[in-house]
Amino acid sequence: MAKSLLALLFVALYCTSYANAGYEVTSPTTGTLINAGDSPNIIWNINNVGPTEKTVDVILNNGPPENLVPIYTLCKGIDPNVKTCSFTVPYDMTTGIDYSIAVGGIPDNYAFSNYFTIKGVGEIPPNNGCPNMGGHVCNSADLACCGVDGFCGIGPNFCGTGCQPQFSLAGSCGGGKAKKPKRRSI
Repeated sequence: MAKSLLALLFVALYCTSYANAGYEVTSPTTGTLINAGDSPNIIWNINNVGPTEKTVDVILNNGPPENLVPIYTLCKGIDPNVKTCSFTVPYDMTTGIDYSIAVGGIPDNYAFSNYFTIKGVGEIPPNNGCPNMGGHVCNSADLACCGVDGFCGIGPNFCGTGCQPQFSLAGSCGGGKAKKPKRRSI
């Protein structure tokens, strides 16, 4: 019971922090390949909460979900209602499948894109992790299971039916399947 309540608290905190951002990054998305020299548009929507900030930064990040590292500030101090930012990918950018965009004014309010690939210097590495998580294994308490949709999370939608244990914390899905009640014979 205590573990279930704790899991619900983590989900509520995660959803609350996402909702507070007021934004949803819609491009680039999972599966997007951007080549060095390309000038893609970063696009976001304003969700029903709406922005609470007068200006936002658009930041290119890299790394695992529990430790994203800012690489470049692509656009700084822009009106969130513009909903777009364009940049040119440097030719010396390291190739990777674990790039992500953050949009927001302060880190607590950032909205993040799904992972996407940048092809620059070097070959594209194989995806040896949860399919939509930039090749990373789900290995933190609040992102413990690789769900059927290829994203990391917790709860029955991630740890239940279709969970991918080879990409989940300690190789286990657990916690997502409810036990069938035992029937008593009369």
